[in-house]
Amino acid sequence: MASPAYITQAEQQIYREYELRRRLRLAQIIAPGFFVALLAIIVSNLVYSLVHPSINRSPFPGIAGILAQAVIPISLLFYGLGTYFAWRRRVNLAVACTLLGTIGPVVIGFAVYAAAQGLDVFLAVGLLSTVNLIILIGVMTANPWILIVATLGGNGYALAVLNLATPPPALAYIATERPLFIPMVLAIQWVCTTLLLATGRTYLRTLRELGETRVAYERARKLDELKDQFITNVNHELRTPAMAMQGYLELLQLTEAELSPEERKAFLDRATRASNGMVDLLTSILEARKLDGERPSFSVAPVQLAPLCADIIAILGTQLAGHQPEEIQLAVPPHLAVLAEVTPLRQILVNLITNACKYSPPGKQVMVTARAVEVPTQAGGRKLRQMVEIAIRDYGLGIPPDEAPLLFHRFVRLQRDLASTIPGNGLGLYISRRLCEAMHGTIDCASSGIPGEGTTFTVRLPIA
Repeated sequence: MASPAYITQAEQQIYREYELRRRLRLAQIIAPGFFVALLAIIVSNLVYSLVHPSINRSPFPGIAGILAQAVIPISLLFYGLGTYFAWRRRVNLAVACTLLGTIGPVVIGFAVYAAAQGLDVFLAVGLLSTVNLIILIGVMTANPWILIVATLGGNGYALAVLNLATPPPALAYIATERPLFIPMVLAIQWVCTTLLLATGRTYLRTLRELGETRVAYERARKLDELKDQFITNVNHELRTPAMAMQGYLELLQLTEAELSPEERKAFLDRATRASNGMVDLLTSILEARKLDGERPSFSVAPVQLAPLCADIIAILGTQLAGHQPEEIQLAVPPHLAVLAEVTPLRQILVNLITNACKYSPPGKQVMVTARAVEVPTQAGGRKLRQMVEIAIRDYGLGIPPDEAPLLFHRFVRLQRDLASTIPGNGLGLYISRRLCEAMHGTIDCASSGIPGEGTTFTVRLPIA
């Protein structure tokens, strides 16, 4: 599995989709099931009342009677809304309505009964049904903190009912049994919660494995696409300079007697540039292949950044895709140094500065900055280490945030770049990442994807 730094948003969405589907299916089963069951209870009560018109339909007087009559229709309304939202695939609303429809009968029902009838055996045993509510909350939310809060709420509710409800005179002995009822109810609730938490961890582990399998499949499929892109791209990148070189050499052979020495030299120079382009491409492919095999080993030493960056910009000169060297703003402290090997560090910086110029309109500045920073030694860790952060920013089209992590893999280019005239083989950033990691550093990029705001590539290496 790839490092989390290289998991795309689309891959992260895969894990969320499994959980959403599970909750949606539960809501699509539970909400209509409870709705139909409650509707059947209402219909049967209505029929019974019509057959026995003298029956007292509300055994509870006053407000208790009003609440007792209202609780079932309100629950039915919530289950109906839960059913509607479930089939509209509104997962959170469907889960919330289903839970509210269940909490109503349990909480309000027992509270009304306790207020009207007092504490009796039926109420004490009925409080155990709060376990069903805890199970429902745990299953439909799959959130351990929500489950713990629900259990604590169930504990408080059970304690309030058992301690505040007064037993009728005929059942006065129940009051003396509170020390038995209270621990039993609380223990059953927490046993249920513990089992749900244990099974929830197993479920999440299984969910993670399923997600990793799907991510692996998606990456394998993406790799096939990248291989096809690479073959097409390399075919183009190799054929163009090869045909140019062949054309100049053939022209030189056919017209050698008619050409002046200056013209012959110009043809040879052009053929040489085409040959160098092919050599650079083949070198990149071989270097990427070599880096795939094993992590390279470097002899690191302090390297002064300011003179190195100035030297790179001066040497690149007119190769900066229409940019002039003075358009590259260098803001590097003169005495800032990193622990690295000069050759791979130079290769990384050349690649990033060249890319920034290639993908930024001529006339737009490219910023190269560096500073000392403290970063955690590991994700979420408190221990910090001193690093040097080198940032190269352009003001071009930017990179879609969802595609940014893919750029550090082999042969990857943005879809828009494949159809553009900007040369590239999709290996530069992959090689740069591997070289950074070999020198105990990191590389990443940040972009909003908004044209004109550009992209910032950040390299972090140990400070000297």
